[in-house]
Amino acid sequence: MKTIRLALLATAAFALPAAPALADHHAEAVAEEAAPKSEHDKLHELFDDSDARGLEINPIGRLFRGDDENAGKLGDFLTDSNFYANRLDTQLNLAKLELIDRSKLDETDQLAYDVFKYTQESGLRGQTDEIRALTEVRPINHFFGFHTFYPDFASGDSAAEFKTLANYEDNLSRHNDYIAISDRAIERSREGMASGVLETSLTIGIVVQ
Repeated sequence: MKTIRLALLATAAFALPAAPALADHHAEAVAEEAAPKSEHDKLHELFDDSDARGLEINPIGRLFRGDDENAGKLGDFLTDSNFYANRLDTQLNLAKLELIDRSKLDETDQLAYDVFKYTQESGLRGQTDEIRALTEVRPINHFFGFHTFYPDFASGDSAAEFKTLANYEDNLSRHNDYIAISDRAIERSREGMASGVLETSLTIGIVVQ
């Protein structure tokens, strides 16, 4: 019994010093987590976050990077939800950029900061309700529209290659999106006819040719 008691005491003696060490280690971990991020880190985290959000809104972009996640979707283009999601995304990017102190960045990061700010501000100017009323109701011309690239894109010889059965199934799924987008393009064009915002007959004639 005495031997057991001594063993327990010895175990306790060895265990006791470990507690403060454990506490110190935990305190260090908390301190590391609480350490402020550099402006460089904040900027590049914003770039990564912005990129990820953009791909969620417009999943077709993944395929041009060789990423087949959510490859069966083109995106809900020409919808109110897509328009507002893109505008809110741009506004969020600019709001987060304002939280970064440009003066604490090196020259390379300052240039990246300025370019990002310019592209977001430029994008936001094109996302007003007034601009939308003049552009979204003209969804097709001889330069712009899904019809200008989708046949090649869906051929298997572009970004969306046919290597597996899943690739073919994703392509069929994208066809459904393309049909829906085309239907919405017709609806938007009719809205333009009602508001008097139209493409020229010459432009549409070239599209048909």
